[in-house]
Amino acid sequence: MLVMRAPEVEEEEKVMDYRREKEVQRWSCAVALRQSEVVMEVAQVPPVLVGEWFPIRLTLTSPAAAAVTSLQVVAVLRDAADPLVADTTLLALNPQRPPSVTSPTEAAAGRVELVVGALAAGATTTATLYMKASTVGPRAVVLQLTCATGSLPSQLTRHLELVVEDPFTLSCTFLTKQLEETVQANTDELFLLSASLSSSSPHPLRVLETRLEARPPLAANTRPTNSLAGMLLTGAATVEQLFPLTVASSGLLTQLDTQTLHTGKFVMSWQRVGTEVVNTTQFDLPTVKLVRSLLYAECKLPASGVLRTPLQAVFTLYNRSSEMQEFSLTTEPSEAFMFSGPKQVRIKLFPLASYTLGHMFYPLVCGAAPLPRLRIQPVEGGGSGAQEALERLLPTHLTVLPRHRAEREPTLATKELITTKAVVLPNLPFKKATSRA
Repeated sequence: MLVMRAPEVEEEEKVMDYRREKEVQRWSCAVALRQSEVVMEVAQVPPVLVGEWFPIRLTLTSPAAAAVTSLQVVAVLRDAADPLVADTTLLALNPQRPPSVTSPTEAAAGRVELVVGALAAGATTTATLYMKASTVGPRAVVLQLTCATGSLPSQLTRHLELVVEDPFTLSCTFLTKQLEETVQANTDELFLLSASLSSSSPHPLRVLETRLEARPPLAANTRPTNSLAGMLLTGAATVEQLFPLTVASSGLLTQLDTQTLHTGKFVMSWQRVGTEVVNTTQFDLPTVKLVRSLLYAECKLPASGVLRTPLQAVFTLYNRSSEMQEFSLTTEPSEAFMFSGPKQVRIKLFPLASYTLGHMFYPLVCGAAPLPRLRIQPVEGGGSGAQEALERLLPTHLTVLPRHRAEREPTLATKELITTKAVVLPNLPFKKATSRA
């Protein structure tokens, strides 16, 4: 198609224009492709979510007058020269096999070509392009359609402005075995990673799978206590998942007593409701301070006690170091219990050995009653952190239940009594017995 443009002519005449020579008008010509008669409709549901293979559906309709040939659509990122956009955005025809940015045969991952070929008169065809962004911000995609009607080529260009938003936010905390928040973990002791996942997407999203990709020395096959698979997140929904973790003392460097532990990544697979494309989102998990534990303690108690019913408590101390440790143990009384057992004792814990201590507790009150506490004091300045280990590992309260009314009020077993005819005794006067000399 030939386009001619006339030169600019000044409309107003000046006073001395009659003395100026007449100028020769110079026309400019440009060759441009004729406007395509193929109708291209673009369907997409914004916004684009980070980590999502966002579908861009195209509907191509040929004019009813004639068929078209050499039909193809080229999609290009408008700001592909910007590395902040090019390195964080992918365009693909198949989300399962996206183009490689480092492939020498492809110009860039921000360009794809969709070849349709011939399209009959009045026919319609559909195609889908996919875009994936790893950061938030605006993205612009240029769609350029080229075809030929007979021997005349034609072209159509469309511009898409898309906004990319975060679909999820993740906050993590570390918990002890008693579900108390902590900032450090100890070797050979169970601690929990609490992952709180919040959805900020305006579209309903279905969670397919969540997993923890742990880093050594954590176990690789760490499984959560609950599953989020199949959950539907909408609006500002929030779900939480717990991962039990344990680090052996051998996982800590020998010459160190403390070390920064990298827990790994939280990986989830999800999809937008109404689509079949599976998306994957990864979050880097926080680090935690790992401390070598030299003393471990456990207490064996019933789940609950009964008022004024004795129960047994067994305390066991474990020496996890390669050196002997000597401690002075004291049992502090509690107003809620009477107890019998060693009140003060001096013990020696040999390397990798244990010591067991037994008590009898007698509950005096109902409810969450505070237990008698063990106080440990190292001898000759050894065993640093022993008291903190007892306070962290041993229970502090026990739920005491009231006794059943039938147990508190004595009853007469009337079924075992034999009733006979009443006996009447005469009311005789009292006479003191005398003794004869």
